[in-house]
Formats: sequence, C-alpha cells, structure tokens
Amino acid sequence: MTAARGETSPPANRLLNLLKAAASEAQPFEAAAGATLKVAGERIASVFVIESGLVAMLARTADGERAETALLGRDALIGQAAWLGAKTARLDAIALTKVRGLSVKAADLRSAAEASPQLRVALTAHLLKRLEDTERICACAALHSVERRLANWLMRAVALTGGLPVEVTHERLAIVLGVRRASVTVALHMLEGERAVSCRRGRIDIRNASRLEALACGCRR
Repeated sequence: MTAARGETSPPANRLLNLLKAAASEAQPFEAAAGATLKVAGERIASVFVIESGLVAMLARTADGERAETALLGRDALIGQAAWLGAKTARLDAIALTKVRGLSVKAADLRSAAEASPQLRVALTAHLLKRLEDTERICACAALHSVERRLANWLMRAVALTGGLPVEVTHERLAIVLGVRRASVTVALHMLEGERAVSCRRGRIDIRNASRLEALACGCRR
C-alpha cells in the first residue's frame, strides 16, 4: 500500500493503559465481526476500550433505519455516556471487524475517574474528539457524494487499523454510510477503476492511499 501524505500511525493505547492502572477489575474482552456491543436504550452495565479492531456507533431513527455517527478504533471508549452519569446507551455499537480490548463495569469506571486526574483528562479528550468527529460526519453526509464519503471512510479505517486491509462487507458499509447496498457496490467499482482499492469478498485492500486521499472529501482531517 502506498502511504498517504500526512498519514499517521494509530495513537498509543493511552486510555486503555490508564484504565488498566486505575480500574483493578478491568477484564480483557473479544467480539466477533458483526457482534452487537451496545443497543440504544439498554442499560450500560459495562464499558469497553478498544485495543484493536473497528466499531461503528449507529444512530437509529424512529422507523428503524441506522447510520454511523462515529467510527471507533484503537484506544476508543464504547459506552462513554456512563462516565457522564447516563444509565442507558444512546447509540448502537456494532463490531465491524474482530475487536479486542478491555471491559470494565460502568460503576468502576466512574470510581476510577474520580480517583485519577490523568484518567479524567483522557476521558474528556476522548469525549471532545468524539463530538468533533460526529460534527464532521454529519456535515459530510449532508454535502458529499457516496463515492467521496466512502473514500473518506476507508481512509479513516486505515488510520485506525495501522494500514491493515479493511475487512468489512458491502452490507455493513451500507449501514454505516446510510445508503443502499447497491450504492456501495457502485462506489467501490469507481474506486477500483481509479486503482485506489481492490476488493475481495469481505475485504478491501488499499492499493494507492495517495490516490484514495485525493478522491476523498477531506472531512477526515
């Protein structure tokens, strides 16, 4: 894969390491691709910090349709509303790939944050980053074509996984982008025609990240 200009490695697992140190009851967890980690409206018993893998946070409409509000990867927190005192999840959380990380009870997270100024600073920074990402995703969905949004999404996924192939199905891409599966297929064919990606069943390889970046809308930055 050709490196993109300005592309950086995924951040170190600072939040995960702080949580390990502050919450003695934290436990490792794994989830298979397609697993549901959180359901909007359900009680938040535990929160998760991702060590590897991709998770989509999805908002659900009254008629049951869903679209992505955040793409999470290494060192991201799932269930952050619990730290703010919320009892129930606001969004669905779906594992797009196999996910590994750390699980801790919501009450233990709140206690650990009260006892650790460093953890509180890291949690606040994570919350602000999530808000910024959600604002960009909303603007991107309203203003840009499916092809440009998909290129942008793939660039974000690559950054979060450290350049690994993106192992995700057309069906899950359609859900996170809030479009029909056929629209994803057309968009991927366009990106393949530009020699930016190559697709196999359930996997997208980035052939030329610089070209993909040029085709993306730029909302990732």
